[in-house]
Amino acid sequence: MMSGDETGDTALPLLPARVTALEARLAALSRELQTGEVRTRRLTLVDEDGRERLVAEMVGSVAELRFDLPGLPPGRRTSLLLFAVPEQLDWCAGLGVQLWVDGNLVDELTWWQDQDHHPSP
Repeated sequence: MMSGDETGDTALPLLPARVTALEARLAALSRELQTGEVRTRRLTLVDEDGRERLVAEMVGSVAELRFDLPGLPPGRRTSLLLFAVPEQLDWCAGLGVQLWVDGNLVDELTWWQDQDHHPSP
């Protein structure tokens, strides 16, 4: 005679709490969708092949928006990265645009709050 699976037997008492938590999260997600707002730290749009093409995310306190062009061979890519850094104790606020090719920073244009700026002609 076989006894019940111990893992299943110990998990069974936790099932009602897990179902309740899942129902609460689904209700919260439904409310978010009704208000037109979903909060997340990372949003990714992928192409037909499942490759990331547009990524908006928070990396620590830095907001990043990255546009990716997949390359050949697979795994290589060219990226345009926009970022915004809030003022911090050891870092001033800043904005930037970077061009990346195959994991290497090729060029960037940045503005930092503590730089001297002159209006464009």
